[in-house]
Amino acid sequence: MTARSATILVVEDDDDVRDVAVLGLDDAGYRVLVAADGDLALAMLAGDERIDLLFSDVVMPGVLNGFALARRAVALRPNLKVLLTTGYADQIAANEALVARGELIAKPYRLGDLIDHVAKRLDAGAAQLNKVLFRLLEYWRAKCAGRPSPQMSDINLAELADIANYLSIVKVLGTPPDLMFSYRLVSPELKTIFGVDLSGRIVGESSPAAHRAFITGLFREAVVRRLPVYSATGFSYAGDTAPAALAGLSTERLFLPLAAADGHVSDCLCGQTFDWTNESVTVSYVLHRTLGRKDTVDRLS
Repeated sequence: MTARSATILVVEDDDDVRDVAVLGLDDAGYRVLVAADGDLALAMLAGDERIDLLFSDVVMPGVLNGFALARRAVALRPNLKVLLTTGYADQIAANEALVARGELIAKPYRLGDLIDHVAKRLDAGAAQLNKVLFRLLEYWRAKCAGRPSPQMSDINLAELADIANYLSIVKVLGTPPDLMFSYRLVSPELKTIFGVDLSGRIVGESSPAAHRAFITGLFREAVVRRLPVYSATGFSYAGDTAPAALAGLSTERLFLPLAAADGHVSDCLCGQTFDWTNESVTVSYVLHRTLGRKDTVDRLS
């Protein structure tokens, strides 16, 4: 995305600070929209206006602070990028993960730093925001060596020991379009989350039909199109519809095709991480509480 093609919504209640940010972003070539508080911003986000990135102060008058606004915003627009700012040191310290991912910057900021942060947020693919999945994606790309996908024999899981807890291998069964998938290797993390070893089982066999179709569809797309597919799903449950331990659970997955010696895609290398926190605002996690589920899917070149 180029600067001139992106629209930034600036949410700031201080007129002087807002004017400086707007002028700086405008000079950098962005199209800029403004709101004085979270309530006004949410109304704009609920409309049809194109908005690529939300840049918001954390502490503002009104019902919504910056964190709450961000969670509501990505619920409305799953592909929205978010950048927050605050002058309170305790909020910076309490959100180190957001700072590390470039989602939260301290006030006062220099215009040059703001422009750099905005550019990085707009350029960040969803998988790049998850260190485990980005490590896996870079490894897979290195093994491609100019081919659409590496061979299964190119993958050495010992080289991925630092993230092995999150890795599974899924075998491709059948031929397109009639494909099924079974777990060849199940990650320790997946075993812990669900309390069962899924090795040898068909993917999604015990899931509701809609969920099974969603997951197998992602695997099928990775196999047929020979490209990495990333997905994030946020869940929220009410009452006794699911175990209490799953309340607020979100999961991110990366599906990577692997070829056999004859060139056909025989397996998928799959990374999957889980998170129960609800404070993250990045769209890659989609951790806001919603009724049901919220999916984000990226096809990575």
